Amino acid sequence: MNPREISHKLVAAGAVLTIPGEPPLDLLVGHLEWLDDGRIFWFAAHGDTSHDGHLLDFDLARAPHKHAVEFRRARELVGYLTSIEEADVDAEVWRETWDAWREIAADRAAFIAETKAELVG
Repeated sequence: MNPREISHKLVAAGAVLTIPGEPPLDLLVGHLEWLDDGRIFWFAAHGDTSHDGHLLDFDLARAPHKHAVEFRRARELVGYLTSIEEADVDAEVWRETWDAWREIAADRAAFIAETKAELVG
């Protein structure tokens, strides 16, 4: 599978996007769309403001294994998408949070689309 297919599969099942930094930032992904080969739009699960929508620009997306996608810009890691179980988080708590998000995600679809439109233009 390619990185797009893997990312869609991961997000559908519950995924964490880690943004490198000190400390790294782990976020539960509620929605993810590939805008082109070098940009994704993603929305944090349980987000309720436009600040919960994000764009991630990258030069390379690659799947180091079937449970992860790396996003790199100028060779530097800018994002790492993986399953809840593979991420460095409390999987039980994050899985419960994901399950709660799935119950309300459809109600947030219009807001997520509006947020994407604001960011993308």
